[in-house]
Amino acid sequence: LAGVGERRETGDGSREPEPRPSASGCQAHARSIWHASNRMRGPELGLRVVLHRKLSSFFRRVGRRAGDERPARGRRLGSGCLSARACAGRRSLTVAVLIRDTSLLFPSLTVAHYAVRMGALTGKTALIFGVANDHSIAWGIAKAFHAEGAKLGFSYGVPTLEKRVRPLAESVGATFIEICDVTKDEEIADVFAKAKAEFGTIDILIHAIAYANREDLAGRFVDTSRAGFALAHDISVYSLVALARAARPLMPNGGSILTLTYYGAEKVVPKYNVMGVAKASLEAAMRYLASDLGPEGIRVNAISAGPIRTLAASGISGFRDYQRTFASQAPLRRNVTIDDVGATAAFLSSDGASGITGEVLYVDSGYNIMGMQLPDEA
Repeated sequence: LAGVGERRETGDGSREPEPRPSASGCQAHARSIWHASNRMRGPELGLRVVLHRKLSSFFRRVGRRAGDERPARGRRLGSGCLSARACAGRRSLTVAVLIRDTSLLFPSLTVAHYAVRMGALTGKTALIFGVANDHSIAWGIAKAFHAEGAKLGFSYGVPTLEKRVRPLAESVGATFIEICDVTKDEEIADVFAKAKAEFGTIDILIHAIAYANREDLAGRFVDTSRAGFALAHDISVYSLVALARAARPLMPNGGSILTLTYYGAEKVVPKYNVMGVAKASLEAAMRYLASDLGPEGIRVNAISAGPIRTLAASGISGFRDYQRTFASQAPLRRNVTIDDVGATAAFLSSDGASGITGEVLYVDSGYNIMGMQLPDEA
């Protein structure tokens, strides 16, 4: 940061102090900066914090708060002239703050360039299927996307979920909150028609949908009913294909499609049964979609998360035992959270992952690398 309050060059080469305006003018300008900064959101919050700190210090010095219309007395104040120019790009945001001739408002600043972190997803729009409540993995993803600057839209599966999903969606500024039964092609077409009307295009599609009958998640896999097998695959697997097909016209500039899988897709996990088979099918579908959509710049990936107690997981018998065993055997010796998955999803959906498609990325504290394990020695 360059110094302020220094002398300026004159015509004969000497330096003299620059003129200072009135105290009331300085305070009025400070108030306008304060109130303008209160409107900053998302990636600009870093600048807002800086401005508030400096302005708070200024108002303490002159004994007045923001909004006080009376000028300070008994002080000779410097002038404040601030102009902010936001130059937004996909990866960075530079806010140029020009402050001239300031002695008390911002002591020690003339021209300061603040590199304010711009979210990795700023300028992108994400449509998220699968939020059921605030414990959902999809909600962890939504929070991470919001923190990274993405604009969000939500779709839920059954009417009873609206009372849970709507407040969550509204808390991150979403106005697109629509019901969609993914087993019905007409409802999928309808929700994407609404998305096109609302957003024009989208950049990210999140598929966090899975379902199997409770009775098919108990006992033995060999006893799975034909209807139960078909239902699990229709909702958990074919829905990805149907949503990807519907999203494709809304991704003319490419994009990212993410789905959620689990280790039970490749290794036998007790009581996971038909859902493990469905997840294996989901991973294969993800790879085929990545191959089909890759030439259009659309990337398709999956995240394999460790066991997280979600509404869907509550239907798995003995799930608490899963978590205890997982935490004791994973290299990191802990369970994962929806925030862990959200951070990874934000990366995979960002330009930083533009070369990654057709992959399953594990967010499981390293559990998937382990083979045979021995009991800990006493």
